[in-house]
Amino acid sequence: MTSSVRVLLALGAMLSVLDAPPLWAAPKPPLCTAGRFAVEGAPLIRPGGEVVVLANKTVAIGAVCAPRPAKLRRASRGTGVKVTFTNGACSGVAGKVKLTATISSDCATMTGKLKAPKTDAVSFTAATLDVRRRCHRRGSRRGVRRQRDGLRCRAVLQRRSASA
Repeated sequence: MTSSVRVLLALGAMLSVLDAPPLWAAPKPPLCTAGRFAVEGAPLIRPGGEVVVLANKTVAIGAVCAPRPAKLRRASRGTGVKVTFTNGACSGVAGKVKLTATISSDCATMTGKLKAPKTDAVSFTAATLDVRRRCHRRGSRRGVRRQRDGLRCRAVLQRRSASA
């Protein structure tokens, strides 16, 4: 074998080793591409913004903002979501509205911020309707908050008891 062939083989072996992901890197969770997330607390922007809908890589905020294409990104914590509603896309708002959020790796909760013009950014947490039903069922049957689900169930149950 000539020296140039050996060099090419060694270079190819090094590149194949460098191209592999590191062993300590955890695999990223799958991309969440759909879901209806009920906002906990006050509605986003104004009444009618109680639900954030993610469908076909578009995001809508209830009856307030029409669906717009979203940038979805896989991350170690879940799915990153960024969407900008252009001027006129949200009824009753003059200017751009920006939503930045992270959907948990199990696609059950969304936490993020919403920035409307001439206002401060508003942090929010939203859970899918499945999580809300499961928390309600467990809470009413056992009479205690379910600790296994952590913050999600506590927040949903506290909100339900406050409204009752």
